[in-house]
Amino acid sequence: MNIEERIENAVKKMGTRNTQPRQIIAEKMKELGRTGALFSAEELWQELRRTHPEIGRATIFRSIEKLVEFKVLDRIQFEDGDHYFRVCCLEGHHYHLACTRCRRILEFENDSAAQQLSIIAKQANFDIEKRALTIFGCCEACRKNARN
Repeated sequence: MNIEERIENAVKKMGTRNTQPRQIIAEKMKELGRTGALFSAEELWQELRRTHPEIGRATIFRSIEKLVEFKVLDRIQFEDGDHYFRVCCLEGHHYHLACTRCRRILEFENDSAAQQLSIIAKQANFDIEKRALTIFGCCEACRKNARN
């Protein structure tokens, strides 16, 4: 299933009525999925209310939480405590590299990392319910800019 279908399915799961705010949010999520842009809930609300002033802040925040729950959005928390979101382009278990300077996020899959986590959990007699791994560092572009 492609990301646009996953977004549509998640929005349908949010409630029985396909309201205009949900349609607007779904279209924006599709756009963000194509660009890979990182956003905060507040930024999304500010942007959408410029063209759709009827959309409430609470609607945006609740929708984001539901989309995280349905694994359509990834939530990344940076050291400063700020939460950012990104449309999750990979289904299943995946991980993130996050640049602490420009806040660019790269998704990657790694079967050996998943196997290692399973081994660690088994040794600790621990059942994994959910995985979230974000590795923070500095991307190549930011390192180059720092040298110049």
